[in-house]
Amino acid sequence: ISPPETQLSLYLGTLIHDGVAAMVHGVDIEQIVQAGTTQLRAKLLEGKGPNGPKELDSDAQFFAEEQCSLAEGMLRGFYRARWPQICEAYPEVVLCEQELTYDYEIDGHPLRFLSKPDLVRRDKEGNLWCFEWKTTSSNKEEWIHQWETAVQVHAQIKTIEAHLNEPVA
Repeated sequence: ISPPETQLSLYLGTLIHDGVAAMVHGVDIEQIVQAGTTQLRAKLLEGKGPNGPKELDSDAQFFAEEQCSLAEGMLRGFYRARWPQICEAYPEVVLCEQELTYDYEIDGHPLRFLSKPDLVRRDKEGNLWCFEWKTTSSNKEEWIHQWETAVQVHAQIKTIEAHLNEPVA
């Protein structure tokens, strides 16, 4: 059984997500960008040469470099513009990419929800905050407001609250 090819948007989103997790762990931005773009370039050029990888198609090379530039820009931009603000406002890292479970019951049937929060930090007042990283090509009103009822986010918050025994702000 072979898994289907990962779509570029998911692959790029995962690269950015992993890059932000590396920031949490204090990895240097140069290392994050280098590792991410090297991996993305290799993935995009995989099998693209007409006579093997030594003779790559120029369109494939251009597309790979374009996507690597996009990924690098997103990582560097986030690191420079948003990451310092997050670290300042929410100075304590509580959880990052830690697998959690939430046990509950529906009609007498025990259920277990599994969750892996992207990042949980504590603000200066001691409140917990959950960060959910998503990349999107949309800023439509529907996409923005769907977070108010997003099951994944709300279930994840329940998992964090059960694990830490305190509310998420």
